[in-house]
Amino acid sequence: MKNITLGEHGPSVGRLGLGLMGMSAFYTGAGQDDAASINTIHRALDLGVTLLDTAEIYGPYLNEERRGRALVGRRDSATVATKFGTIQHRTDNQYGRDASAENVRLSIEGSLKRLGMDHVDLYYLHRVDPNTPIEETVGAMAELLVAIDAGREPENDIPSVVPGLRAAFAAARSASNGDAPRRRASRR
Repeated sequence: MKNITLGEHGPSVGRLGLGLMGMSAFYTGAGQDDAASINTIHRALDLGVTLLDTAEIYGPYLNEERRGRALVGRRDSATVATKFGTIQHRTDNQYGRDASAENVRLSIEGSLKRLGMDHVDLYYLHRVDPNTPIEETVGAMAELLVAIDAGREPENDIPSVVPGLRAAFAAARSASNGDAPRRRASRR
């Protein structure tokens, strides 16, 4: 399989990725066959598919748990992507948009636990929360990230098509004393 690099400095992944939503949510039979789902993930990895995409809302939670089980012993062969912002962890853990700083932290902690991993490779907001300023969300994400190598300009990785995102990232970077975040979110 041919690979591509995500962004200018992102991970190299197979040109085809595997979206895992249907294995645990929203379709008839979703979530009913754990073995078949894990076998599908293994076969995809064997064929060179390295980007596996999920979200905490799928199941909810079942999808991340399943992917964690599928990657035992194979973690290094996959680029792990998950999304947050559609479960309200600060209140009742029900569906609803919440991109607050506290929810960002609660979401990644839960995702890492369910995945059985100490980091994810790509972590992104599933749905914009109109009640939370994007600067707060991006700032919380920046706090999760580890400082990158000197000289790198992470702003180049931020899509310019998202209004205000570059400014939000710059504000978050400034608030963190100039430390530039990189794309790997991990437990501290």
